Amino acid sequence: MLAAGKGRHLAGACKGAPHAAHPWPLRLRAYAYAPWPDRPRYAWPGGAKLAVHPGVNLEHFAFGEGLGAEPAPSGPQPDVLNYAWRDYGNRVGGWRLIELMDQLSLPATVLLNSAMYAHAPQLVAAHRAQGYDPSRLRGN
Repeated sequence: MLAAGKGRHLAGACKGAPHAAHPWPLRLRAYAYAPWPDRPRYAWPGGAKLAVHPGVNLEHFAFGEGLGAEPAPSGPQPDVLNYAWRDYGNRVGGWRLIELMDQLSLPATVLLNSAMYAHAPQLVAAHRAQGYDPSRLRGN
């Protein structure tokens, strides 16, 4: 058995041996187990019980190329349904989020793919003008 708190690298842990030879659950080295009652209490400003920092996801994927998430059931390409909800977000939703975040005085991090700079540069610039922290999610 693996001792509690002892790490074991998951990648390759079961190579060449039956799964029964490796006790479950395998412990990852990323962080140690910390039961809820033993965790330190955090003190947020103003006595708040919860801290939230929104991440606004701005993405563009070329129509009919099969890229991106498909939260709705899709059929053959071109996938009009899944393209349409993402396109709406870039044309309307992203702008409405700027208004909402401004009304609520919320900061945000913008997660975007590099295609947004060419597809919707005004939207990227508007989020940056609000002072949101830009974070390049991935290129495509």
